[in-house]
Amino acid sequence: MSKLLKQWVPQPLKGLARKLKDLSLKEEVSRTAQILEAAEPQPQWLDYEQLRHYFTQYPLTGGGIDEGRNDLDKFGAKWSKHIKSQFGHRWKNTDTVLELGCGNGMIGKYFLDEGKTVTGIDLRDIRANAVRTSTLAFHLMNAEALDFPDNTFDAVYSMATLEHIINPDKAVREAVRVLKKGGYLYLSFGPLYWAPFGLHAYNGVGVPYCHVLFDEQDLRRILLENDNVTDLYTVYVNKKTIGEYRRIWAELDPMLEFIKYEELNNYNFIDLVRKHPTCFKHKSDKLEDFTVSTVNLLAKKK
Repeated sequence: MSKLLKQWVPQPLKGLARKLKDLSLKEEVSRTAQILEAAEPQPQWLDYEQLRHYFTQYPLTGGGIDEGRNDLDKFGAKWSKHIKSQFGHRWKNTDTVLELGCGNGMIGKYFLDEGKTVTGIDLRDIRANAVRTSTLAFHLMNAEALDFPDNTFDAVYSMATLEHIINPDKAVREAVRVLKKGGYLYLSFGPLYWAPFGLHAYNGVGVPYCHVLFDEQDLRRILLENDNVTDLYTVYVNKKTIGEYRRIWAELDPMLEFIKYEELNNYNFIDLVRKHPTCFKHKSDKLEDFTVSTVNLLAKKK
């Protein structure tokens, strides 16, 4: 795993404009990290007037894997294609497949239609009708305690789920346990809690880092003021940092061969870190905790 981490390098830059842009971003990130490091680690929230200002400046944009869920066929087609592209040639060697946090089940339905034996689990049953009437096996089950024998599946995958699990380390260990030797694990999850949109409040507040900058009472108040009935806190998100996830991968190194690994940073709003460093410093003194938004991982069970 450590060798794979060292291989994270940008793709070759093309043209002077690209090089200058990359250099400028690198300098901006470095400057922001220095400001964060120098800030006082005192609890601090911005006031309600500042929330009103930012609420106007950053309108709702939607987002997350839920975007497009209303068109179930397109949703299933898009994400099943994504998963297959990540597996590449390895996908043809997977017959029995488990999806953790299957939601509407449309991703698994696409795999079912191409001849896979598919099982989906979730804490709630929100399957689409097309999935309910299919042969996709569904179970109400906690990913932290899978009720399957060891060495059951050729592949286990999960999309935008791990950040919602209380103990992601337990869930990943369980996924590895039910994998056959030589089976594949694919995880794609985010945004992580401390990232710009880590609260997953896509339909309520468009302000990046709203949960870092403002307290819960003010966030609820601004929604009421704008006749928005969204409950920002119905979706549970664990507060694991990227460092905590990296420790999970390190602990699993004896069991897994890591094939692909990437951490995707969202640097679009680090100006807010520079403007209000004390708000951030109280939560973490590492800038990467606030910029790493998404993690993609493909591994093979040894």
